[in-house]
Amino acid sequence: MEKKNKSNVLLMVTLCLASFGIMADMVIIPAAGGIAAAFPAAGPGIMNYILTGPTLFMAIFSLLSGKFSQYISDKKLMIIGFGVLTVGAIFGAAFQNIYYLAFMRSLVGIGMGLLGVTAMAIISKTFVSESKRVAMIGIYNGAMSAIGAVMGLVGGFVAGFGWSYVFYLYLILIPIWIMMFFFVPDVKTKQEQADETIFEKDEKISWLKVSGLNGAFFVFCMMHGLVFYQIAILVMEMGVGEAVQSGVAASLGTVGSFVGCVTFGFSYSLFKRFTPFVCFFMMSFSYILLLIASSFMVVAIVSTLLGVAFGLGMSYYMMQSTMVVPMSKVSLSIGITTSVSAIGAFLSTYATTFLQRILHVDTIVGIIPVAIGVLLVGAILSFRFGMKETKQQMAIKKAAAVSAIGKQRIEN
Repeated sequence: MEKKNKSNVLLMVTLCLASFGIMADMVIIPAAGGIAAAFPAAGPGIMNYILTGPTLFMAIFSLLSGKFSQYISDKKLMIIGFGVLTVGAIFGAAFQNIYYLAFMRSLVGIGMGLLGVTAMAIISKTFVSESKRVAMIGIYNGAMSAIGAVMGLVGGFVAGFGWSYVFYLYLILIPIWIMMFFFVPDVKTKQEQADETIFEKDEKISWLKVSGLNGAFFVFCMMHGLVFYQIAILVMEMGVGEAVQSGVAASLGTVGSFVGCVTFGFSYSLFKRFTPFVCFFMMSFSYILLLIASSFMVVAIVSTLLGVAFGLGMSYYMMQSTMVVPMSKVSLSIGITTSVSAIGAFLSTYATTFLQRILHVDTIVGIIPVAIGVLLVGAILSFRFGMKETKQQMAIKKAAAVSAIGKQRIEN
């Protein structure tokens, strides 16, 4: 038992450090201005791709990783994915060519997609009980948020010396990649192999549950991205600050996400199936505050609350994606949920433009009432489903208790 606990600690340390790869974009974002200045002839399309293009490949390979996991273990798939990510990240600035940089950024996206799914799958298969799995997922997501905040700050500092220097920060990925060989177990267990060979035909995915879960998560991610990815624009259009204040607000959002993730285990023990209701309601309340905001302090509070809500919601939906399917289908389910998250975040800026066009407004604040309405509907639906699941669980427990009493009477 002591050896197993030590192995689990080393595993979680490795996976938490591996989230450097998931948060790889936090290094590039501060260098965006320098990259644009270095390639003045590059059009806005290629520049946008360098910044957000990896999320598209992340979405695609998150889905494909579920299929790949049927032929290769999660450990080997993680090592391959992290290796591809490391090559694309470290050698991104080896040649001063904008199209070469775009290609290497595509490799980063591929690695991010494979890494995110396999990390969650390994946690789910290593920590079988719900309580331990909830705690470990919260720790993993919390570490990811904390690392993202640090990488953003360090990347901004290093970018001041030149945009190409930020790529040296990716050298830290090499020792983390080596750690995976020693501390990440091959979780394709005998039980899972038996599931795949004997029971795979009988184990069916409830696509109704999977669709409902990911549909709610898609809306949640999109509503969060309306402000998170455009906080700088929001601060300036409200007249409560400039670039410095925008950076502070963005950092507070990341800090809030970290708090939400690391407290997920405690929060889930309190709210259980009502956790989505709490997250949707907290986000809607934050947007209501934006409508009455008159100072940067209010915007800072809103950004922090949005981060907390997103941290809790992300941890819940990722955890539930491992619970609504059989163990042999966990990688596929996580891949779907990860892809949904990436697509929701990617489309959030386009949703902003679409709503502004429909409502005939040219500000982000102008579309906030619509976001509030969507979030409140999400909160109401989440509450109803929470009540339904709670009643079902109570009925199951009651039936089990009656069965146990009947069995005891027969034995007597």
